[in-house]
Amino acid sequence: MPLRLLPFLTLLLLTGFLPFRGLASEGREEASIQSFVERYFTSWSTVDFDTYRGCFHPSATVHFESDGNWRQWPLPEFLAAQETMQKASRSREWARTTRIRARQDGLAFVEVFWELERSGGANVTGYDWFTLVRKEDTWQILSLTFWQAEAPGALLMPKSSASLR
Repeated sequence: MPLRLLPFLTLLLLTGFLPFRGLASEGREEASIQSFVERYFTSWSTVDFDTYRGCFHPSATVHFESDGNWRQWPLPEFLAAQETMQKASRSREWARTTRIRARQDGLAFVEVFWELERSGGANVTGYDWFTLVRKEDTWQILSLTFWQAEAPGALLMPKSSASLR
């Protein structure tokens, strides 16, 4: 190789591949969000409520749709109810699809279509919409909004247009 190409190749190596580093970083961020979502559902399903509680930011909000009305569920009450329900009658829940809708500066908006296998009952499906915030090496839920829905994709919000209460 001629020596006159050496500076060009060095420059190419130093600058030409920088966009690929950005893509790798994006891939790691998306993988860390996917890993968080899996940890969230697995910890709930395996009744590991220390891990489950750790998925939530201390100031997290929880909203859900029930009978056409939107309700807010205070975080301490939500976590206690989830643990009580799971200990009384174990169920399993998993993400069927996870879509990262937006991500910027340590925040992410994630849509998860889930399936819940109830012990002794029919499976139900629905959505979790998460606003996640990066805290050190992991993500935490800043906001969780959830509801039941029958099929992914077609229904982006519950049929009701009831206001938040």
